[in-house]
Amino acid sequence: SWVGEAKIHSSYEYIYEGFLQLTTRYSSGTENGDQGGLLIYIYNKDANTTFANWGEYLDSKKLSNYSRDQCPNKLLAFYTTHKHDKSGLPYRIRHMPVLLRFEPEDKSARSRMK
Repeated sequence: SWVGEAKIHSSYEYIYEGFLQLTTRYSSGTENGDQGGLLIYIYNKDANTTFANWGEYLDSKKLSNYSRDQCPNKLLAFYTTHKHDKSGLPYRIRHMPVLLRFEPEDKSARSRMK
């Protein structure tokens, strides 16, 4: 089975709490539950930098048997794998941003927003 968790980006610590929910509460880490997903809702500008910083933050956690790999054909997504605490088996997570910022700068959009 594939289990997911979603968090609105407010801080990397807050997203990490979602990571912990996914890996320690919702998933079993067994052969039929060895992967999941983490959606990160991003409202701020430059989602690429925000998402890259999330990857670096996660790297700093020094998880057991941890690795991070770019998601093929998706520049704003990556996979992590680490040893699952319950099962001791590898657990794979796809980290995916959802870009929610809406701030058009063209003239017609500015006039409608008044």
